[in-house]
Amino acid sequence: MKLFKQIIIVLIFGIITLFNVRLYSSNSNNKNYIQHQKEAKSKKKKVSTEAKKEKNKKTEKKSNGSRTRTYTPPKTDK
Repeated sequence: MKLFKQIIIVLIFGIITLFNVRLYSSNSNNKNYIQHQKEAKSKKKKVSTEAKKEKNKKTEKKSNGSRTRTYTPPKTDK
């Protein structure tokens, strides 16, 4: 009977430690995943701003040679 109690105690402590290790590793994985997402998001933003700047430069070059619209005042009856 004493041996049976010892086996049960060892199994219970073993299971508890396994759960603790499992929870700790899943928590660290979640933190790594969230950090990776934040880094990827910040990289996306940097790329998009650079792309916008390049796009603006291209449109500026195109707009220099295009026709501009002039203001024509409304006709007044005399």
